[in-house]
Amino acid sequence: MLRLEGLKASYGSIMAVKGIDIHIPEGKIVALLGSNGAGKTSTLKAISGVLPVDQGRIEFKGESLLNLKPEKIAQKGIVQSPEGRQIFVSLTVAENLRVGAFNERRKDIIQKRLKFVYDIFPRLLERQNQVAGTLSGGEQQMLAIGRALMANPEVLLLDEPSLGLAPLIVKDIFSIIERLNQQGVTILIVEQNALQTLKIADYAYVLETGRVIMQGKGSDLLQDERVIEAYLGGNKS
Repeated sequence: MLRLEGLKASYGSIMAVKGIDIHIPEGKIVALLGSNGAGKTSTLKAISGVLPVDQGRIEFKGESLLNLKPEKIAQKGIVQSPEGRQIFVSLTVAENLRVGAFNERRKDIIQKRLKFVYDIFPRLLERQNQVAGTLSGGEQQMLAIGRALMANPEVLLLDEPSLGLAPLIVKDIFSIIERLNQQGVTILIVEQNALQTLKIADYAYVLETGRVIMQGKGSDLLQDERVIEAYLGGNKS
């Protein structure tokens, strides 16, 4: 469905992504794992059109995404929930969500999408008139994902959805990610929480300094001694 081949991308003279090949099949959860500076977020930015591609290909359903503006890529069905949430703190929950439906003018469709988001995140329904900046960290993460869902994505790009959240909230977020996938959303997730991610991922790629150093089924990598030592602290429980 979404395929990266020989992808290279850089920030000026610093090459962040160094020729990676990644495939995200339709209906699957695919994970990008690795430490800070591994190139995970840069890969998502390249897919979203935010970071220019130096070399290689990015194809969605066989069509090239290179040189498309971010809004055009979103309109094609690839939508990102960014690292750090980046919600509009002075707007209400409902206003934030409506911003996510920027590509839709029909009021009935927007209402349908709002209902879908509120069904997934009942807490957001309870807080719909609350200013987003007053939400808890977990609620803000729900809002960031909900805002992305308002664009009706076929592929949802999640960048560090568990960052800074309490363990119980993290479990809730990962359960919601699984539920979204079961409802037909293809997901590419970037995470440092390797344990929780590998438990839900169909397939995973491990990045290090801009290169893929390991890949395999999530369940297989969860048992791999190298992954356990490097990313699970020697503990997979």
